[in-house]
Amino acid sequence: MEPFALKALLLCFILNTCHVISIPIQADDSSVCQQLLPTLSRNTELYDCDALCEGNTANDRTTWCCRDIFTDYESDWPDTGVTREYWFEVDNRVLEPDGHPRAALAVNGSTGIPGPTIYADWGDMIVVHVFNNQSFKENFENSGLAIHWHGINQWETNAHDGVSAVTQCTIRPQSNMTYKWRATQYGTAWYHAHTSLKAWDGVFGGIVINGPSSANYDEDKGVLFLNDWSHHTPEEVFHTVQLFGPQVLANGLLNGTNIWSPTEDSYVCLLEKNHSPDSCFFKRSGISPNRTLGRRFSMEVESGKTYRIRLINAAIDNNFIFTIEGHNITVIAMDLVPICPFTTHSVKIQMGQRYDIVFTANSTDDGPFWIRATPNSGCGHIWNKETVLGILFYGDRDDTTPETLEDPPVGVCEDESMDLLSPVVQKDVPPIPPYAPFLPNPTNCSAESACPAAAFLISTTVNGPNTSAIFKWHINGQSMRSSWTHPTILNIKGNYSYEEANLFEVPESQEWVYLLINNTNPDPKAAQASIDHPVHLHGHDFYILYQGNTTWSSSMVKLKNPPRRDTALLYGAGGYLLLAWKANNPGVWLMHCHTGFHTAMGFDLQFLEKRQKLLETFDWELENGTCNEWYGNPVPFNPLQSAGYEAAGV
Repeated sequence: MEPFALKALLLCFILNTCHVISIPIQADDSSVCQQLLPTLSRNTELYDCDALCEGNTANDRTTWCCRDIFTDYESDWPDTGVTREYWFEVDNRVLEPDGHPRAALAVNGSTGIPGPTIYADWGDMIVVHVFNNQSFKENFENSGLAIHWHGINQWETNAHDGVSAVTQCTIRPQSNMTYKWRATQYGTAWYHAHTSLKAWDGVFGGIVINGPSSANYDEDKGVLFLNDWSHHTPEEVFHTVQLFGPQVLANGLLNGTNIWSPTEDSYVCLLEKNHSPDSCFFKRSGISPNRTLGRRFSMEVESGKTYRIRLINAAIDNNFIFTIEGHNITVIAMDLVPICPFTTHSVKIQMGQRYDIVFTANSTDDGPFWIRATPNSGCGHIWNKETVLGILFYGDRDDTTPETLEDPPVGVCEDESMDLLSPVVQKDVPPIPPYAPFLPNPTNCSAESACPAAAFLISTTVNGPNTSAIFKWHINGQSMRSSWTHPTILNIKGNYSYEEANLFEVPESQEWVYLLINNTNPDPKAAQASIDHPVHLHGHDFYILYQGNTTWSSSMVKLKNPPRRDTALLYGAGGYLLLAWKANNPGVWLMHCHTGFHTAMGFDLQFLEKRQKLLETFDWELENGTCNEWYGNPVPFNPLQSAGYEAAGV
């Protein structure tokens, strides 16, 4: 079966029937997708379906009380009247996710990662009280904290986006901050620290927002995090990355766990000059080299049942290919956007992305089976790349080791095909305006009233030790600089401006933003010049109009129901990523590479939308309270700080 012309066997996943019809489905045709899904009808006059909503069942996942999978969640969401309240405390810990101890951070005194999952229903209010219990460091500011709710659009709640140096001052050690936002979307998101590299110190966890689904399933297995893991702290690795480029990390984790052999220690030292291979950080002593540390992730299923898994790539420097040996998977959502289901054997998932999948435990073999997260060979840096494995058991877990049924997948650095990623709720994009600066012969548009859309051209470059002491990423020639204790929003309020912020303002009257990102390679000999970048935008799901590493033309642009998501891959070696989104959410929204080292090295830019409404609706009391913890009232204007520890960070 061709992947771009799936048969209507998809109906079996949705209706749990064995009827087969022969209508061909084009993956980019949502109207056909809608024809195959059940006809939905709800009597909304009989009860308050928001307040009394009980969700859905295994046989009607496309529905959600008064609403369904076709409801346009960008303009219509439930008001449940329910508030889900959580308390997070972040402190210093020594964690052993693969049996090898390392200094880290943890949420709520956890002995491992990830942190606790946030659960809510579509339309609920979420309130999270965060207490920063980090110990003071020599660099006191580096003990600050902010937590970002990755994928949540924060409709008119920009102050709660949780981005240090952009929307807030960091939370001072021994202080707290309360985040509040409504779940206007549904699906799979995640939270993570957005200060320096603290997300990969261990401050992250899942967000599950229950709602309709484009396929039926019996049981939701929840989030499954795919991570890389270093036996050095991210800050230690970052120092070397700035000097010498990408590093090989020790291991990979599935939901925060894996195994490790101490015999491998001598091979994972940092690549510094004259580095001795026997001087690795945090070596275990007194343990036999023949003893395997840690444990593998496992999942138990019942034969014949269908399960949902919410995949999240929370790695700092690795993209993965996910498979379950002996089973096919059906992809039903990307990031927080439900899509027309498509069946495949593997799915490529970049840093920051999520894919919701369903699979049926239908093997005639009793197993067990390997669950694989294989680092993509072109954009992966893990030493034990073929051991990022979990185990799927039919029935109870035991000590059986699976037989290897297939070779690990091999792929190139690329997203899933745009033709497969067709949103269920169809939305089209207006044509690119003729004055867009990235068009071959743009027209002139000097008057704002004559320019109904904003268009920007972004070029990414890198400079290395040959031109400066460290590697830095540049956006249109400028590496972003910022201040954790004087964020962008305060500069907007005070009408300050500075080029180092990489701030692009969308004029009030312009309804759409078109953005072409060009992965420029000024020095092909530079090791990082052709690296891929998973680009993430806060506050929006963007439309992907073109993605590739060949010169694009207007005939390649997809305007009819293109993929929508919040993270997409900018290809290396002269790659292009053409995006669009509606400029309808008042705020200052960060866009950055979700490779953790890259954003700390300046691969960040900001978009200011609806300035006047932002200034009127922003939660200044919250902002001032957090900033005043550092400097008192009023907050002084601080000089800009350099990219690195003082960058916007992730």
